[in-house]
Amino acid sequence: MLHLSSSCRYYLYSGGTDMRKGFDSLSGIVTAQMNQDAISGSVFIFLNKKHNEVKLLLWEGDGFALYHKRLEQELMSSPLVMMKAAVYLSLINNYR
Repeated sequence: MLHLSSSCRYYLYSGGTDMRKGFDSLSGIVTAQMNQDAISGSVFIFLNKKHNEVKLLLWEGDGFALYHKRLEQELMSSPLVMMKAAVYLSLINNYR
């Protein structure tokens, strides 16, 4: 189950991500390119190059969970992407 809260740490990957990537490839990006521990309990956010798809990768104690959403409108670039991702996550958080 998706468990997002203000106590979680969120990391946005800065590069465009191939949305065909799964658990192993995304956790490899977390370790090799983001220099983070994929099983830390943090939420790792990946966007494709068009910024119209988002994937969230998180470790839930007994395995990885991967959430994928295709957005109707693309997100803007760089600083706005981060702000919109933060707003998106806060909206999900408030929904719970």
